[in-house]
Amino acid sequence: MRDWVHGSDQWQSMAVYSNGIYGTPMGIYCSYPVKCFGAGEYGIVDGLPIDTESAKRINASCLELVQEKQAIEQLLPNSEYRFYTLDKAKVYSPEFFLPHQKQQQQLKQALAQTQQQ
Repeated sequence: MRDWVHGSDQWQSMAVYSNGIYGTPMGIYCSYPVKCFGAGEYGIVDGLPIDTESAKRINASCLELVQEKQAIEQLLPNSEYRFYTLDKAKVYSPEFFLPHQKQQQQLKQALAQTQQQ
């Protein structure tokens, strides 16, 4: 977490959403070598050599992940929302929290009026 938040000059392994790099299937979370830049930003380190034994283990792990995903896929919410990416800048901005705060204030006012009656 420290490197993810503050960044680091070294790479580490982190489970991230697969985009097909290193030949892994897309749509699953896999452990990749990543470099963290800070503030939750990271990049997958591309081009590292993978020996035959490691490749066998990675392939077996990916196969398990794909099978697990297929086994529970019907339990997941509507696929339209399944892989929705939040706009981090909007989520952490006051504009994101403001409507919720207004709604809470309205509920408090309505409750107070109900209690006065």
